Amino acid sequence: AEGFVTHPTNSNPRYLETLCLPNLLAGAETAGRDLRAVELVVGTQVITGATLGDLDAERERQRRLFAFLYSTPAYRRTLELYGWEDLATRLGDLVRHDRWENLTDEVTDEVLDTLIPSACFGDLPELLNRRFGHLCQGITLAPPTDPVHDGEFAEVIAALRQPVPADTPSSRRIGGG
Repeated sequence: AEGFVTHPTNSNPRYLETLCLPNLLAGAETAGRDLRAVELVVGTQVITGATLGDLDAERERQRRLFAFLYSTPAYRRTLELYGWEDLATRLGDLVRHDRWENLTDEVTDEVLDTLIPSACFGDLPELLNRRFGHLCQGITLAPPTDPVHDGEFAEVIAALRQPVPADTPSSRRIGGG
């Protein structure tokens, strides 16, 4: 393959560094390829919006999505990396007992803050570059749910595409040179 796109449950920097990149490296070596020839694209969840109020609303929407995703046994690995196996078990148990309405009660702010980047549009490019720029060559982001913010979100995308200045030591930009 020429690239690999991660699932939102497998896009946390700790997961990428501990599991994803070492396994991609092993696969590249087995195939006699250089890992730099394989583009890694991170498919992360993001909590973002134009204002702090927008962030609060998006946080709860992402909490629901997070709870649903991590109720799937196949996605528990990231939670295990943080010692949150019990969260994965509780979420799975709630789904098995058809108690979907209780899923979000299990997902704490600490878990969200650790696993999902959160920033207003203006601060999002810097946050994503700091979090992922040294790990990947690209990122997928869901657009805002309200199209009124499409212009502001286009600015986020444009900022993420900007190349890194030559004098910037060891940091990279997602999608930039």
